[in-house]
Amino acid sequence: MQSTIFPLIMAIAAPLGGWLSDLFSQQLVLLTGLVLIIITQIGFLFLDSHTSLTLIISLLISNGIGTGFFIAPNNTLLMSVVPQNQLGVAGSLQSLGNNIGNILGVALGSLALFTTMSIDAGYRVSTYLPAHPAWFAHGLTWSFSVSLICALSGFAISIINRPAH
Repeated sequence: MQSTIFPLIMAIAAPLGGWLSDLFSQQLVLLTGLVLIIITQIGFLFLDSHTSLTLIISLLISNGIGTGFFIAPNNTLLMSVVPQNQLGVAGSLQSLGNNIGNILGVALGSLALFTTMSIDAGYRVSTYLPAHPAWFAHGLTWSFSVSLICALSGFAISIINRPAH
């Protein structure tokens, strides 16, 4: 059940983010989404094996809202700078970038998780070890650190590349 919270909230928040970006500044909605993602990633850094389910669900909801608010204005801003006769190519490249980002995110997060768990264990770990939840929590901290760095980088890029009005 908890694994469905993020995509469900994101599915609700994305159209809302699109509607808000039509009413207000696309950049403002995009940055608001990124700030929510950053705050959430910071919250994830403090999770441990004793964290309440309520806090975890709250963080997943916040992350879903932030991601949803980021998606629509980001897509619109990217496509708004492309000439009309190149929208198909631009859309496919944008989709490719999203897919590569998802793949790299999982790969980097898993690398951080299992490398940290292996260091803690003193031997190679490639799966969850129920007898050592603290190793998993420590690995998650590093995994979320990587995610936080990515979110902060996205925020910096968005600030630097603000569209001229």
